[in-house]
Amino acid sequence: MKNLRPSGERRLTEMTAAFFRSKLGRSPKSIKVIEEEGEDLIVIKVEGFLSRAERVLAGHREDHKGLDEYCTRILGQLSPMLSPLVKEVEKRPLLGCRTVLDLARDECIYLLTLGAPARKGIPTHTPEKGE
Repeated sequence: MKNLRPSGERRLTEMTAAFFRSKLGRSPKSIKVIEEEGEDLIVIKVEGFLSRAERVLAGHREDHKGLDEYCTRILGQLSPMLSPLVKEVEKRPLLGCRTVLDLARDECIYLLTLGAPARKGIPTHTPEKGE
């Protein structure tokens, strides 16, 4: 694994932190951005984003499903915000974003799949919703 250029890593971290503050009203304990070397993947790992009450719910099997659905719905809203930033920073389109939650560990991992870099003189096309 290698880290992104410092400016790209910083910008992705800042956008992710701002998203968590705006949606959950608090900042996560840590955000780590890593690019898989030689791969078309960026990993954003967010730790420590649950409130004290949510951590208690995550520990109860009967409450876990509801909390998981809520977090998946809310935290999945980051993907559309990342797309233009990834395209600007990496010069590659964002093809997909998968959100993986591990509520028992208080972690959220975003797996960003990148498209091929644009070749000179050939415009890239990112499919819009509904295409």
